[in-house]
Amino acid sequence: MQPPPPQTPPDMPLEEPSAAPGVEALRQAIVDNLRYVLGKDPSQAGAQDFLAALAHTVRDPLLHRWRNTRQAYFDCGARVVCYLASQYRPGPQLVANLVSAGLYARSVEALAGLGVRLEDLLALEREPQLGRREGSRQAASLAEALATQQMPAIGYGLRYEFGSEQVIRDGWPFERPVPWRFADDPWEIPRPEYRVEVPLGGRTEAHLDGENRYRVRWLPEGAVIGEPYDRLVPGYRTHTVNTLRLWSARASEQFDAPVANPEEYARAVEAKLDCELITRVPYPAGDGPHHQRLRLQQQYLLACCSVHDIVRLFTQTGRPLGELPERAAIHIDDSHPPIAIAEWMRILVDRHDLGWEEAWEMTGRMFSATAHTWAVETLECWPVALVERWLPRHLEILREIDRRFRLQLQALLVDEAQIARLSLFADDQVRLAHLACIACHTVVGTSESATGQLAQTVLADFHRLWPQKFQTIGAGVSTRRWLVLANPPLARLIGERIGPHWLTHPEGLDALRRHAADPDFQRSWRQIKQAHKRSLAAQLLATSGVALSSEALFDIRLEPFEGCRRQLLSALYIVTLFNRLQSEPGANIVPRAFIFSGWPRPGDPLGRLTVKLIHAVGAVVNADPIVAGRIRVVFVPEPTVALTQKIFAAADLAEQDALPGFQAGDTGSLCAALNGALLLGSPDGINLEIERTVGRERFFEFGLSTGEGQALKLTEYQPMAFYHSNPLLRQVVDQIATGYFSHGDSEQFKPIVAAMVEDDEALNLVDYQSYVDGQGSVDAAYRDLALWTRLSIESVSRLGAVCCDRTAREYCSRIWRLQPVKVHLDAYSQQVIALKGREHL
Repeated sequence: MQPPPPQTPPDMPLEEPSAAPGVEALRQAIVDNLRYVLGKDPSQAGAQDFLAALAHTVRDPLLHRWRNTRQAYFDCGARVVCYLASQYRPGPQLVANLVSAGLYARSVEALAGLGVRLEDLLALEREPQLGRREGSRQAASLAEALATQQMPAIGYGLRYEFGSEQVIRDGWPFERPVPWRFADDPWEIPRPEYRVEVPLGGRTEAHLDGENRYRVRWLPEGAVIGEPYDRLVPGYRTHTVNTLRLWSARASEQFDAPVANPEEYARAVEAKLDCELITRVPYPAGDGPHHQRLRLQQQYLLACCSVHDIVRLFTQTGRPLGELPERAAIHIDDSHPPIAIAEWMRILVDRHDLGWEEAWEMTGRMFSATAHTWAVETLECWPVALVERWLPRHLEILREIDRRFRLQLQALLVDEAQIARLSLFADDQVRLAHLACIACHTVVGTSESATGQLAQTVLADFHRLWPQKFQTIGAGVSTRRWLVLANPPLARLIGERIGPHWLTHPEGLDALRRHAADPDFQRSWRQIKQAHKRSLAAQLLATSGVALSSEALFDIRLEPFEGCRRQLLSALYIVTLFNRLQSEPGANIVPRAFIFSGWPRPGDPLGRLTVKLIHAVGAVVNADPIVAGRIRVVFVPEPTVALTQKIFAAADLAEQDALPGFQAGDTGSLCAALNGALLLGSPDGINLEIERTVGRERFFEFGLSTGEGQALKLTEYQPMAFYHSNPLLRQVVDQIATGYFSHGDSEQFKPIVAAMVEDDEALNLVDYQSYVDGQGSVDAAYRDLALWTRLSIESVSRLGAVCCDRTAREYCSRIWRLQPVKVHLDAYSQQVIALKGREHL
């Protein structure tokens, strides 16, 4: 039975892939995979069996394109970007691959002939868990956009065994471990033939080679094995399928001690477990020695394996190593993987006997970096002693880079104070961001304001030295994942009006502008939004017990809980609305559903306490008979990508209220805006990019700018003056302080109150009234549904300029110098591939 149209992603082919099988061939392939891969007869197969058979059926033609893609790159000698990021978050794979390959509608029909509903199978799919941090969404979006634009690319990352998820107990957030790997993942392809040995520890020995040249030999005390697992990254309606290669840590030997010696045997087992712990959990926070060691080893595993793989791939061409900069660009995502630069130098100098100058010149031509969150608080620095313990050769290389850099600065007559600020080393720490700035030819900021912040604060000395190194390319997200898959009915409505070109060229959304005032189009637009709100409300009622009205304005905040994010402002505003209804029960307010999600950073007690405050305020507000449902507060502990898509599709308003200067590139608000939400935010980072793009009328701005906030902090800022001068604010703060929302316990939220009234680092009290006024402007616009709908349509029409396809094209033209490669398919029969299972019987 065919799923109802509102749940079906649009199947609007830009070009019909010649290898796409027909319905009958698809149905036969599914049956063959059931019989010859899974060993099940269709009459006895369950839903999970059909899910696996469909996944294998979709994977087969993708594997064919994957092989052709790699061969096409090799044959034409294409320049390839090698993208190093510690985490990715691509979302559910089957539905994305069906839509990318143009097989969704045919699969619906093929399965219907077998008595199976595709939507039932998709509900069973487990999402691949490859990362959790904010940048993982952008990394996955960029990888997909590069494949869609037919750009040669390979992504490198880490394959984690376990992650964590947030659970709420009595309003308090807790983390619990959850497995991220599952058996029989059809989208993961083990590649043990490409494993890499990763040395660790030991010492170095200097010597002169046969030509009397100074050389260094690293004698490690041990090693781990980096074992690669590939994931396919298909482009949308192209034959291009790029590679995401993830590395998993394994012990180099099963046991390194005789069984007869119990003590040595136990030590060998412990060493094996230590090796495999490296990729057991993602990038642990904390300043303890164990946390720092694990972070260092994770990043070195990623760097070492990826660099070796890049060299291995190039040597297959048979070309001299000196030509490698013309064939590959290496890009570092954020401030964590720059140790790859030192590893690259080690491979060139120690393994391939290049001179230092030649190796360094090659490094400068190949490496670039993106600065997502390069603030002083987030930059990774490693203790020199830690690097010396585990990477002694790399410490020598880092010291040589620093020595030569200092000589270069002295030749430029840079004063010693500035040289110290620019140095790789400070306070017995290695500064990885400085390594990236010294070695990379380009450092990319994710917004104009973010690049400006780098130039004025943490990297000001580097900007004065090399202003040409710093460029801006705005962060973006995939329209396929965050609109086509997140909101199929809206994508279909857009396609019916303006055609399919926008699916690969999002700037084509601009054609929507002429339909923004059309009453019929507005009605359809609102109906889709209301349907999503009803669906989300039903799901949240089942999971949280809180009933939401689809007539309410859905106001969402999906981001980590930390002081600079200022979720506290939302809590203050909710209490302000609550107080108004208590004093004026008949007040005609716009009904609101406040939907929060996020997790506090490990070791951040205020972030954790803010989550508790949100729950405490919500418990009072949701149960109050005077409020009577006009305000609702819901907290979603740990949304999957699929649930996040539903929240974005249902959102009327998305907030990103971070303290200016502290969060430049989070793309959650952009995802919501693509689904028709209007935005409320502070004037910073991607907010400014979106505001410039959509126009002031379609963006509700509040608060001080970065410069105004910094100027205020340079004065003798007195938070209590704002507290005393604003009666509404004073009432809210007093309620929190006196235990109104904590059953009379005046101690529970005391740290939050103290943080506000004593120093107010996040400027919550300063921006409170501006935030309240901004929310008032939101209310005024929302009361006029025709106006709100027009603004929503116009906003989406302008957002193509800040989507990931544009980001990918800018990186390729300005940073990596890549050209698209057209992938052609050879003669191919789906029926033959469908029968592949028989060959193994």
